Amino acid sequence: MADSDRSYLATLVAQRTGLPQAEAERRVNETISEATRATREAADKARRAAVLGGLVTAISLLVSLAAAWWAAQKGGNHRDNRLPARFTFGPPAARRPIP
Repeated sequence: MADSDRSYLATLVAQRTGLPQAEAERRVNETISEATRATREAADKARRAAVLGGLVTAISLLVSLAAAWWAAQKGGNHRDNRLPARFTFGPPAARRPIP
């Protein structure tokens, strides 16, 4: 905040509250510094939340990619070899073609 704006605000505070000019300036400066600190803290929290949101989104996209790849492999194997669709994890068991 510009010095002229601070002094104008301090003058208004002094006129409306009846405080001495020095006390009004001190209160205005404290209030401005407190508001600035609170704004920075809020910006830091928002930045952290955005980073966390991006990380969660990226991880969920990777998990979705793996699930889609796995399902495509199972579907292609089912189609090409006429195998029953068994959606299980682990090593492939003895598979018999569908007659």
